[in-house]
Amino acid sequence: VINEELDAYKSQGLSRREIIKRAGAGALVFGVMGGLLDAVGGSVASASSVQDAAHAVTSGKTLQMLDVGFGDVIPWCDQIRDSTKFWGNLFNVNVTHLDGGAVPATQLARLETAVSSGKKFDFFALCPIASNTLTVPVKKLIARGSTFIQQVLDVGKPGEDVGYLTFVSCDFVDAGKTLASYLFEKIGGHGTAIVTQGVAGTSNVIDRQKGVMQALKNYPGIELLTVGYTDYSVAMNKT
Repeated sequence: VINEELDAYKSQGLSRREIIKRAGAGALVFGVMGGLLDAVGGSVASASSVQDAAHAVTSGKTLQMLDVGFGDVIPWCDQIRDSTKFWGNLFNVNVTHLDGGAVPATQLARLETAVSSGKKFDFFALCPIASNTLTVPVKKLIARGSTFIQQVLDVGKPGEDVGYLTFVSCDFVDAGKTLASYLFEKIGGHGTAIVTQGVAGTSNVIDRQKGVMQALKNYPGIELLTVGYTDYSVAMNKT
């Protein structure tokens, strides 16, 4: 029913925002929260957050979002930033983006500056570079009433819930194994390989490397020459 209603509005040449205004709460669940969480890589939302989004679009209230990125030097981080801003503009959400710089100390300093500014954010999405480095400022934002969307890694200690609404991540072991297996197949299952990773010691990097090693067991004709940690530096990866 929702899809048929949306198709009818589209045929009238209406903008997406106008469609949402006319289609009502059903389309909001399908559109606003699907779009918002698509920007941060997931698909889970509470009933209250859906209602808040619906109210913002239909009442004209602008929601304030803080988007704390991993590091804009990384292409996939650029895509997340741009997608978040796109959906924010579409659904009346003002996005404040922080570039984590791909360095834990830089990310922490910039987040602390944002927190100390006193600006109120309705919600914030954060992708920590390393676990257990941003717990204090994150808890301060939550204490002020901001809803927290955790991305990729635990903000606190591994497995610790610091108070997030939802945790958007993936199986990094499977990701490492799948990617390595694809590349090994492309070179015919024989030859040499090197692996470049991001920040040494972070759980996503550790798990991706586990996946690579699992793939290697299935390709005895591949020799792994070295594993390098480059902190996501393009220049270091090239060398």
